[in-house]
Amino acid sequence: MIWDSTNTNDPRSLPAHTARVNSLAFSPDGRKIVSGSDDRTIKVWDATNGRELTTIKSESSPIHCVAFSPDGTRFASASADKAIKVWASASGREVLVLRGHSDRVKCVAFSPDGKLIASGSGDRTIKFWDAMQGHEMLTIKGHAGDVNSVAFSPDGKRLASGSDDQSIRVWEMHWSGETRGIGSVTDFLGKTVQVQHSDVDIPNSSTRTGSPTRN
Repeated sequence: MIWDSTNTNDPRSLPAHTARVNSLAFSPDGRKIVSGSDDRTIKVWDATNGRELTTIKSESSPIHCVAFSPDGTRFASASADKAIKVWASASGREVLVLRGHSDRVKCVAFSPDGKLIASGSGDRTIKFWDAMQGHEMLTIKGHAGDVNSVAFSPDGKRLASGSDDQSIRVWEMHWSGETRGIGSVTDFLGKTVQVQHSDVDIPNSSTRTGSPTRN
């Protein structure tokens, strides 16, 4: 349902999925909504009138999370098939497939500048990806449970993550050309945790995963 915050007694219902809806996201301009469901489809809606614009049925497993890019031209989906996919929001065309997690991907987020994608998984890792080329850039292994949620700070310098291990962690990131890493991590109580070298994996160019979709 779409609720008008000024009139909560008049919601608009979008009854088109056939199973549980797991995730929703508004486009940055507020004109579209993307939804992901256990029915293995992604749908794009006109947020002003509730009309279904696009249905993507090519997914092979339930969709756990969807997220729009900051410019609204693309959206990402995270699913139980261990992959993140990036789609063109106007056409529904698949433009990137990001593979590297060893368990279902439960959450995904774009950085504020649209250059990075962060993902969290049942494999207990957080991965960072080049949002344009699909290369895996960094893996963090700091949580002791599934990573269920990730969110960038407005300036893009930090990433918050929430896990089945009952912790929320805030990661300080350093990106400068090919130099990248995690400077520190702070848990929800404000305690700074030492980041072990073994907890950060930076693949070299020959082992990077993820690739654009070729049509």
